[in-house]
Amino acid sequence: MKTLVTCLLGLCLVLPVSSDAWARRQHAHPKPHDEITLSPPMMRQLQSNLIEGGYLRGARDRRITHRTRRALREFQQEYHLPRTGNLDRATAEALLGHDLISSYVVAKR
Repeated sequence: MKTLVTCLLGLCLVLPVSSDAWARRQHAHPKPHDEITLSPPMMRQLQSNLIEGGYLRGARDRRITHRTRRALREFQQEYHLPRTGNLDRATAEALLGHDLISSYVVAKR
């Protein structure tokens, strides 16, 4: 049996979770297979663009965090893209430019 650690307001609980429940939880939040990975400088620019657009608040950390995913969802909704919070190619192109993403994805292969 696996355990699940849940923390809220400084109080952490360790809860036993059956294998079936654990598997359901993992499938509820699958890793997106269409998400692209950016270099740290490109991620910094993406977050700068989200901050300038008013979607992301706070400092740039060059990582896809919960804050970044929330900002991506807001951006996607406003620009009529699928509201997933994932950094897919269409979202990256909208934020950084088609030419930059196209050359980056080709160079990375």
